[in-house]
Amino acid sequence: MRIIVLGLVLALLPGCALFVAGAGAAGAYAYVNGELRREYAAPLDPSMAATVRALEALKIQVGETHLSPSGATVAARGEDGTKVQVALEPIASDRTLARIRIGIFGDRDRSEQIAEEIQKQL
Repeated sequence: MRIIVLGLVLALLPGCALFVAGAGAAGAYAYVNGELRREYAAPLDPSMAATVRALEALKIQVGETHLSPSGATVAARGEDGTKVQVALEPIASDRTLARIRIGIFGDRDRSEQIAEEIQKQL
C-alpha cells in the first residue's frame, strides 16, 4: 500500500519524473527530469571516445568537446537541429557516469538510443 501511495505522490509532483530502467553488466541507468543517467564500466577517456563515435554513428553532428581529468562534455546537434548534450564524470578509475539531455525538456527515447550506442562503441 505504501508503494502505491508513494508512486501516486511522485506522479503528481511537477517535474519529478523518475524512470529507473534497471541495472546489469552495462551499468545502472535512470531518467530524471529530462536527463538520462547511465553508468559505463569504462574509464573516462574511452567513454569520451565512444560517446563521439556513438553520436557520429547516429548522424548527430558533434560540435564542441572538452575533456579534463574531472570530466568531459560533448555539445552536438541532431539532424533536426535539436541540441544534444552529453556530460561524462569519472566515478571510479574504471567507471564513468554519462548524463544525456536532448533539447530543453529531454527526450527519453532518443537519450536511451544514444546511451545504447555508447555501450556498443565501448
